[in-house]
Amino acid sequence: KFQKVDFDSKLKFSDMSDSPQAIEKKSALIKSVQDTELKNKKILETAKINAAKNGNKNLLKSDTSFEKIIKDGDKKDIKVNVYIKTDKNINIPLVKSEVEKNLNFASQMIQMKLKNPYSYKPREILVKQDNLKAEYIIKYTAKNSYGGEVVGIDGYTFYLQEDGKYHPQK
Repeated sequence: KFQKVDFDSKLKFSDMSDSPQAIEKKSALIKSVQDTELKNKKILETAKINAAKNGNKNLLKSDTSFEKIIKDGDKKDIKVNVYIKTDKNINIPLVKSEVEKNLNFASQMIQMKLKNPYSYKPREILVKQDNLKAEYIIKYTAKNSYGGEVVGIDGYTFYLQEDGKYHPQK
């Protein structure tokens, strides 16, 4: 008996010796990966269109840096250097106002994890755009259980959505 050949299949000849259930499982996994890639491509295309609609106001199109005032654990303003690393492959600029909003959110989330959140003082921030996500990496100082000041590095990831903005959840 001959079977219909799927020329687009990612299966190899070595896979043909597997049981029908194993082949079906591999095919389902491959289809899932392909569906995810297609979904990500659609999100990227829609995000590019919506980012273009937002205009050219305060766009961060290339690697750059700026200063930002962020609240520390005592709710005092601290001036922090923010470094931006953009992904050249996706060509979607970051919007400065969105970056600042997400910075405040990421900073608060990191502060909440600390044993002594009132001692939190952000020092430097790196925003790294990587395909469909933007990682906000914050270098900070805080006091440990013994009262000694220690340096910590923590991050928070935001995901690109179809509206052209990065949000905390996928």
